[in-house]
Amino acid sequence: MGTLTMTRRQCFVSLLITGIVMSAGNSESRGQTSGRILHGPYFIVDEISDWRIQSGAAQLTLAGGSKWIISEREEKFRLVRDTIDLALRQKKPVFLSGDRNVGTIEWVTLPKRLRPMAIAREQQDGKLRVTFYMSPSVYYLRSDRPWYSTFRALIERVINEKKQTELSAELMVSIDTPTSELVDVRAPQ
Repeated sequence: MGTLTMTRRQCFVSLLITGIVMSAGNSESRGQTSGRILHGPYFIVDEISDWRIQSGAAQLTLAGGSKWIISEREEKFRLVRDTIDLALRQKKPVFLSGDRNVGTIEWVTLPKRLRPMAIAREQQDGKLRVTFYMSPSVYYLRSDRPWYSTFRALIERVINEKKQTELSAELMVSIDTPTSELVDVRAPQ
């Protein structure tokens, strides 16, 4: 029975995340944006070493040794907690945005395996549109991010390397769902 409950919970979280992605994509396509961007200044993809909730706060330790905290009083706490719990159950790394100097978590998400289908040739309003096979939305690379050129080159290379009758190779992609921004793109390990 526990396995069935976990499976239902995973399905619910998956449907919730898909709904967030679809609504973010729909608002972007109508020209509406949430106005929220990730500030970091640190952006990390790493395995979870330890996750503890005690005394009104949670502490996350990543495999690289960095430690991060979030208060249970923060509005985003439940979503951060559920994302980290899902990553632990699925034994997946997390993408984390935050300030390492004080150890605070701004946002976490799970990287996804996606196959890039197309990338726009030119930016619009400082954003470059990217589409993936089997994805319900359009995503964006922001040109003002330090990783813009690296991620763009990787996506373009993967698309150009595919043969005419094949799908492109998978990439590990982290998406800031409220803004549909691609915040990390890398080859799977």
